[in-house]
Amino acid sequence: MTAGFALFLIDALLVAAAWPLTARLALNGAGSPVEYLQAAMFVLLQLGFLYALGLYRREGVCELDKALRRIPLVTALSVAASAFGSAVLRWDLSIALCIAAFLCFAVCAVIARALFFLLRRHSLFRSHLLVIGAGRRAWDLLQMLRSQGRHLQYDLTFAHAPPVPANCPRPR
Repeated sequence: MTAGFALFLIDALLVAAAWPLTARLALNGAGSPVEYLQAAMFVLLQLGFLYALGLYRREGVCELDKALRRIPLVTALSVAASAFGSAVLRWDLSIALCIAAFLCFAVCAVIARALFFLLRRHSLFRSHLLVIGAGRRAWDLLQMLRSQGRHLQYDLTFAHAPPVPANCPRPR
């Protein structure tokens, strides 16, 4: 599982836990089936916008401060797209639902990134590391990783490969 997919799962679980209660409160407890379809559209567009605007790419996963600064913009765009979709489908648009969606999705995204950062910080995810050529420097790398003070939470793979293949026409 990649880091972006793990973050997506955390996002989806948090939104799945928080959004139904938030939507029910925003709709004053009495919602028609159209309003629940509208609430589902809000969720799908939010997760789609998080993906489309790069919050699951390597930069979005590694650089927490930049991701946190982009969350309000991404959430506002997804709520605006959901409102536009509701208007196109001629559904009644509730301002309370839009405000609740913005607050719920922004808070869920911030909590998901903070939780992901903590899980990564405490070495609960394993990193995969491929080392081509298992010479003396590879063992130095292994010792350097062990001396970091954390558990060795890397899946190390040493690939034994000669620096120049035997059938290479270049002089050695």
